[in-house]
Amino acid sequence: INHQDTAYYMFHSEKIPTTKSLISIRDDEWKRRRKAMAHSFNNSKILGFVELFQKKSNVLVEVLSHDADKEVVIDFRQIFSKLTVDVLGESVFGVNFDSLRDPSNRLSKAVDSFISLGTIGALLIVPFWYLLPTGSIRRFLSGLDTLTNLCKQIVTNRMERSTNNNDLLQTLIDSGLDLNGAIIPEALLF
Repeated sequence: INHQDTAYYMFHSEKIPTTKSLISIRDDEWKRRRKAMAHSFNNSKILGFVELFQKKSNVLVEVLSHDADKEVVIDFRQIFSKLTVDVLGESVFGVNFDSLRDPSNRLSKAVDSFISLGTIGALLIVPFWYLLPTGSIRRFLSGLDTLTNLCKQIVTNRMERSTNNNDLLQTLIDSGLDLNGAIIPEALLF
Protein backbone atom coordinates (compact mmCIF):
# COMPACT_ATOMS: atom_id res chain seq x y z
CA ILE A 1 0.00 0.00 0.00
CA ASN A 2 1.52 3.32 -0.99
CA HIS A 3 0.84 6.74 0.56
CA GLN A 4 -1.88 7.52 -2.02
CA ASP A 5 -3.73 4.31 -1.13
CA THR A 6 -3.40 5.18 2.54
CA ALA A 7 -4.96 8.60 2.01
CA TYR A 8 -7.74 7.07 -0.05
CA TYR A 9 -8.73 4.51 2.58
CA MET A 10 -8.47 6.97 5.43
CA PHE A 11 -10.39 9.81 3.83
CA HIS A 12 -12.77 8.14 1.38
CA SER A 13 -14.26 5.29 3.34
CA GLU A 14 -18.01 5.04 2.79
CA LYS A 15 -18.28 4.08 6.46
CA ILE A 16 -17.31 7.59 7.58
CA PRO A 17 -19.79 10.26 6.43
CA THR A 18 -17.40 13.13 7.14
CA THR A 19 -15.29 11.92 4.22
CA LYS A 20 -17.86 13.69 2.05
CA SER A 21 -17.39 16.96 3.93
CA LEU A 22 -15.63 20.20 3.12
CA ILE A 23 -12.24 18.92 4.33
CA SER A 24 -12.06 16.14 1.76
CA ILE A 25 -13.99 17.31 -1.31
CA ARG A 26 -12.35 19.27 -4.10
CA ASP A 27 -12.80 21.63 -7.02
CA ASP A 28 -16.28 22.93 -7.91
CA GLU A 29 -18.07 21.02 -5.16
CA TRP A 30 -15.67 22.45 -2.57
CA LYS A 31 -16.24 25.99 -3.92
CA ARG A 32 -20.02 25.56 -3.89
CA ARG A 33 -20.12 24.25 -0.33
CA ARG A 34 -17.54 26.72 1.00
CA LYS A 35 -19.56 29.59 -0.47
CA ALA A 36 -22.75 28.24 1.14
CA MET A 37 -21.08 28.08 4.56
CA ALA A 38 -18.81 31.15 4.44
CA HIS A 39 -21.15 33.63 6.06
CA SER A 40 -21.49 31.33 9.09
CA PHE A 41 -17.92 32.15 10.01
CA ASN A 42 -17.86 35.94 9.77
CA ASN A 43 -16.91 38.02 12.81
CA SER A 44 -20.42 39.10 13.78
CA LYS A 45 -21.72 35.53 13.65
CA ILE A 46 -18.83 34.20 15.72
CA LEU A 47 -19.08 37.05 18.23
CA GLY A 48 -22.71 36.08 18.69
CA PHE A 49 -21.54 32.78 20.14
CA VAL A 50 -19.37 34.36 22.85
CA GLU A 51 -22.31 34.38 25.27
CA LEU A 52 -22.90 30.69 24.57
CA PHE A 53 -19.22 29.89 25.20
CA GLN A 54 -19.36 31.80 28.49
CA LYS A 55 -22.54 30.01 29.54
CA LYS A 56 -21.08 26.57 28.81
CA SER A 57 -17.79 27.51 30.51
CA ASN A 58 -19.77 28.41 33.63
CA VAL A 59 -21.42 24.97 33.54
CA LEU A 60 -17.96 23.40 33.23
CA VAL A 61 -16.77 25.32 36.31
CA GLU A 62 -19.91 24.26 38.17
CA VAL A 63 -19.34 20.59 37.32
CA LEU A 64 -15.63 20.75 38.24
CA SER A 65 -16.43 22.60 41.48
CA HIS A 66 -18.61 19.69 42.55
CA ASP A 67 -15.51 17.47 42.85
CA ALA A 68 -13.00 20.17 43.85
CA ASP A 69 -12.85 19.22 47.52
CA LYS A 70 -12.83 15.48 46.90
CA GLU A 71 -9.85 13.31 46.12
CA VAL A 72 -11.09 12.06 42.77
CA VAL A 73 -9.39 11.63 39.44
CA ILE A 74 -10.95 13.83 36.78
CA ASP A 75 -10.76 12.68 33.18
CA PHE A 76 -10.24 16.04 31.46
CA ARG A 77 -10.34 14.51 28.00
CA GLN A 78 -13.83 13.22 28.72
CA ILE A 79 -15.05 16.40 30.41
CA PHE A 80 -13.76 18.63 27.60
CA SER A 81 -15.32 16.24 25.10
CA LYS A 82 -18.65 16.83 26.87
CA LEU A 83 -18.06 20.59 26.84
CA THR A 84 -17.41 20.38 23.10
CA VAL A 85 -20.63 18.38 22.59
CA ASP A 86 -22.61 21.00 24.49
CA VAL A 87 -21.07 23.99 22.71
CA LEU A 88 -21.37 22.46 19.26
CA GLY A 89 -24.85 21.15 20.04
CA GLU A 90 -26.15 24.68 20.46
CA SER A 91 -23.94 26.49 17.94
CA VAL A 92 -24.32 23.93 15.13
CA PHE A 93 -27.71 22.33 15.82
CA GLY A 94 -29.46 24.76 18.15
CA VAL A 95 -29.93 21.91 20.66
CA ASN A 96 -28.90 21.82 24.32
CA PHE A 97 -27.54 18.29 24.87
CA ASP A 98 -26.52 19.08 28.49
CA SER A 99 -23.91 16.32 28.49
CA LEU A 100 -21.76 18.10 31.11
CA ARG A 101 -24.47 17.71 33.74
CA ASP A 102 -25.68 14.28 32.62
CA PRO A 103 -23.01 11.60 33.16
CA SER A 104 -25.10 8.93 31.42
CA ASN A 105 -25.74 11.07 28.33
CA ARG A 106 -26.01 8.71 25.34
CA LEU A 107 -24.67 11.27 22.89
CA SER A 108 -21.61 11.94 25.02
CA LYS A 109 -20.88 8.20 25.14
CA ALA A 110 -21.26 7.99 21.36
CA VAL A 111 -18.80 10.86 20.95
CA ASP A 112 -16.33 9.07 23.23
CA SER A 113 -16.65 5.97 21.04
CA PHE A 114 -16.23 8.03 17.89
CA ILE A 115 -13.18 9.79 19.30
CA SER A 116 -11.65 6.38 19.97
CA LEU A 117 -10.69 6.58 16.29
CA GLY A 118 -7.25 7.57 17.57
CA THR A 119 -6.83 4.08 18.96
CA ILE A 120 -7.67 2.45 15.60
CA GLY A 121 -6.30 5.12 13.28
CA ALA A 122 -3.51 2.89 12.00
CA LEU A 123 -6.06 0.32 10.84
CA LEU A 124 -7.76 2.83 8.55
CA ILE A 125 -5.04 2.32 5.98
CA VAL A 126 -6.21 -1.26 5.51
CA PRO A 127 -8.94 -1.80 2.91
CA PHE A 128 -12.16 -2.99 4.55
CA TRP A 129 -10.83 -2.05 8.01
CA TYR A 130 -14.40 -1.86 9.27
CA LEU A 131 -14.75 -5.66 8.85
CA LEU A 132 -11.95 -6.43 11.32
CA PRO A 133 -13.38 -8.00 14.50
CA THR A 134 -11.88 -5.67 17.10
CA GLY A 135 -13.70 -4.09 20.00
CA SER A 136 -12.29 -0.65 19.17
CA ILE A 137 -13.66 -0.77 15.64
CA ARG A 138 -17.07 -2.00 16.83
CA ARG A 139 -17.24 0.82 19.43
CA PHE A 140 -16.11 3.37 16.86
CA LEU A 141 -18.71 2.24 14.30
CA SER A 142 -21.43 2.10 16.95
CA GLY A 143 -20.61 5.63 18.09
CA LEU A 144 -20.51 6.81 14.50
CA ASP A 145 -23.91 5.24 13.77
CA THR A 146 -25.41 6.88 16.86
CA LEU A 147 -24.00 10.29 15.88
CA THR A 148 -25.09 9.93 12.25
CA ASN A 149 -28.63 8.87 13.18
CA LEU A 150 -28.99 11.67 15.73
CA CYS A 151 -27.71 14.17 13.19
CA LYS A 152 -30.18 12.94 10.56
CA GLN A 153 -33.02 13.14 13.08
CA ILE A 154 -32.14 16.70 14.08
CA VAL A 155 -31.75 17.83 10.46
CA THR A 156 -34.99 16.17 9.35
CA ASN A 157 -36.92 17.67 12.28
CA ARG A 158 -35.49 21.10 11.56
CA MET A 159 -36.37 20.87 7.86
CA GLU A 160 -39.94 19.79 8.67
CA ARG A 161 -40.46 22.60 11.22
CA SER A 162 -39.12 25.25 8.89
CA THR A 163 -37.63 27.38 11.66
CA ASN A 164 -35.20 30.25 11.33
CA ASN A 165 -32.47 29.46 13.86
CA ASN A 166 -29.16 31.28 13.97
CA ASP A 167 -26.82 28.30 13.73
CA LEU A 168 -24.70 26.42 11.22
CA LEU A 169 -27.39 23.85 10.53
CA GLN A 170 -29.82 26.55 9.44
CA THR A 171 -27.16 27.96 7.11
CA LEU A 172 -26.68 24.53 5.56
CA ILE A 173 -30.44 24.01 5.15
CA ASP A 174 -31.00 27.50 3.71
CA SER A 175 -28.19 26.96 1.21
CA GLY A 176 -30.17 24.22 -0.53
CA LEU A 177 -27.44 21.62 -0.09
CA ASP A 178 -28.39 17.94 -0.40
CA LEU A 179 -29.38 16.30 2.90
CA ASN A 180 -27.24 13.12 2.81
CA GLY A 181 -24.63 14.28 0.33
CA ALA A 182 -23.71 17.57 2.02
CA ILE A 183 -25.73 18.61 5.09
CA ILE A 184 -25.17 15.46 7.17
CA PRO A 185 -21.42 15.22 6.45
CA GLU A 186 -20.86 18.92 7.20
CA ALA A 187 -22.95 18.83 10.40
CA LEU A 188 -21.06 15.73 11.58
CA LEU A 189 -17.74 17.36 10.80
CA PHE A 190 -18.49 20.16 13.23
